Amino acid sequence: MIYISNAELENKILAEGQKVKATITFCQCSDDPKDGEHTIFNIDFEYTIDGKRITNSFDFSINTVHLAYAHGGGLLGVPKLDISPGDFKKLLSPGEVFDVISLPTPPHEYIFYFSEKLNEVMKYREVWM
Repeated sequence: MIYISNAELENKILAEGQKVKATITFCQCSDDPKDGEHTIFNIDFEYTIDGKRITNSFDFSINTVHLAYAHGGGLLGVPKLDISPGDFKKLLSPGEVFDVISLPTPPHEYIFYFSEKLNEVMKYREVWM
C-alpha cells in the first residue's frame, strides 16, 4: 500500500522524484467520532532532499475492530493475522523508517510506501470497511 499526496502528480513524482528514507516523527491515534470501530492515524514524518529537511503529514483511518477479529482468526475472508491493533500502532511509532519518493521542489508532493508488515494487514479490504 502507498499513500500519494497528490494522485494527479503520481507519474511526475515517479519520473522526477527522489527516493529517500523518511522517519515518522509523530503519530496520533484517535477514535473516529463517526464510526466507533475505526481509528484515525495522524502521521507526521520528515526526510532530507538536497540537504533540506522536509516535513510532511497525512491521515488515514482503519477498522481496528476488524483488525482485532482478524488477529484472532475470526474475520470472515481474512486469514489469521500476526499483527494485533497494538502491533499495528507500534509499526507507525515515531522513529520508524519508511521509503518515500518526493519531488525535490516545493510543495514536495510525495508517495509514501508502507512497510511489508503493515501491508500484510492493509491489503485486506475488510480492515478498511
